[in-house]
Amino acid sequence: MAKAQKLSLLEHGRIVQLHKRGLWQRAIAAEVGRSKTVILHFWTDPEHYGTKKSSGRPKKMTPALSRRIRLTVRQDSGRSSTQMKALTGADCSAITIRRHLREKGFKNKKTIQRPRLLQRHKTARLDFARSIKHGTLKGGKKFYSLMRKNGTLTVQMASNVTGTTRRSHLRCFLPGTVEGGSIMIWGAFSFSGTLELQVVQGRQTAAGYVQMLQRASLMTEGPGLCGNSWV
Repeated sequence: MAKAQKLSLLEHGRIVQLHKRGLWQRAIAAEVGRSKTVILHFWTDPEHYGTKKSSGRPKKMTPALSRRIRLTVRQDSGRSSTQMKALTGADCSAITIRRHLREKGFKNKKTIQRPRLLQRHKTARLDFARSIKHGTLKGGKKFYSLMRKNGTLTVQMASNVTGTTRRSHLRCFLPGTVEGGSIMIWGAFSFSGTLELQVVQGRQTAAGYVQMLQRASLMTEGPGLCGNSWV
């Protein structure tokens, strides 16, 4: 509960006059409009009423400590309030340091962990996807995506030029099967010719891909140009 205001000089005089008339504390309190406890405190020592110092406990943030904290912030603004407390030897909590810095005009901002994803970034990403979908991307890279909504076939093909070798991967997924699972069909082509499509069954390793290329044959020239030359 908040403290009431102290008695004014006019109220001092009224209390003294009413007390001389023989009124009790309760009657004086009703006449003055204050509580009987206030009247009792005043009449206990009228001459020294309201002169006692009541400033509360000393402040934790002294002027010297305030200067040390602000100097620490200017030297390195990335320090936390806990680190400032350890460096300055402050006898206060980290919350007190943060509150004091806010009162002095310092603002605390947390650095973002990653760049913000703005609307212009989303638009640029969508434009990039549309450009490579229609084969307009510079550098020889192309991306084709064919999807049939009501069917079960989704075909994705991507080609990437790396030096003088061109590889192409064709994946065919059947997401509409009742039992689940998928089938991947893998093929490749280079300047020597086009490789026949290979059905990849089960989980493949690097050695399995090498064996598949060694057994494969070209669609135009036959098995003569296959084997280790593809690896």
